[in-house]
Amino acid sequence: MRLLLAAVLTAGATLTAPPTTPAAAITTVTTPHQPVVVVPAPARAPFPERWSALACPELAPNAPDGRVRRVAARTDEPAPLTQLRRACSRVRSGLAALARTPVAPAVGPEALRRSVSAAVERAAATPSPPAPPVPWTGGASGCAVPDPTGGGGCVTEATRHGLAAVEAAFGPLAAGPTVRSASCWDEHAWNPTSDHPRGRACDLFPGTAGAFPSDAEQAAGWRVADYLRAHADALDVSYLIWQGRYWDPSVRDGDGWGRPYSSTVYDTADVTSGHYDHVHVSFAE
Repeated sequence: MRLLLAAVLTAGATLTAPPTTPAAAITTVTTPHQPVVVVPAPARAPFPERWSALACPELAPNAPDGRVRRVAARTDEPAPLTQLRRACSRVRSGLAALARTPVAPAVGPEALRRSVSAAVERAAATPSPPAPPVPWTGGASGCAVPDPTGGGGCVTEATRHGLAAVEAAFGPLAAGPTVRSASCWDEHAWNPTSDHPRGRACDLFPGTAGAFPSDAEQAAGWRVADYLRAHADALDVSYLIWQGRYWDPSVRDGDGWGRPYSSTVYDTADVTSGHYDHVHVSFAE
């Protein structure tokens, strides 16, 4: 830009009109050969425009409304002078555009620190997908292993393996970051066909038992349910129930995750009977 301005000023100093062409003829309309073109200009011209008005007097603001009166080239004007005026016009236009270009505010150290901290918090709030579990390769064992959740009963080897996989993926199953509590064996006298007294089922609570989960707790429950579903084959999962929905390997998603859960034994509108407060997982062995 400085080189361009220097070139224009140098040209203005070296190029002069012939003695027969007065300087005033450039800025004053005297003949029909000098049509006047009026173009918009700001009422309060910035510095670049003030400078260009001094360097190119024919472009100086000279109207009360802040408009610029520009005189077209005369038919008898020497070509070098016409070129100089046109170069001056280009410089003026470029400087005016440069002056109006918005400059982005500088980012200070404190703003940068806040931006980085917010990005770190967002990354920390998004849990990474847990690693795939070690596949279950054993066979049927019967209810022969003490219930690791302290229910006082027993579980199968496959159930213990699956429960350990959930714990490895999501942390402790008692007051943990994802699962608040868990229970496996239970007599379930009201439902003799349940998998709980056989040691083949566990209930995983992301929140308080008997209460509908918060949004964060429900999201935690979905992570557990999706994990068990994604690795159903490796963990020998028979079926899952969560948030009033039922899934087993033969079920295809229709109007949502799995299909609506139904029961002739439980009131599916109840928070616990409908499995809204816990993820139920049954294992095939």
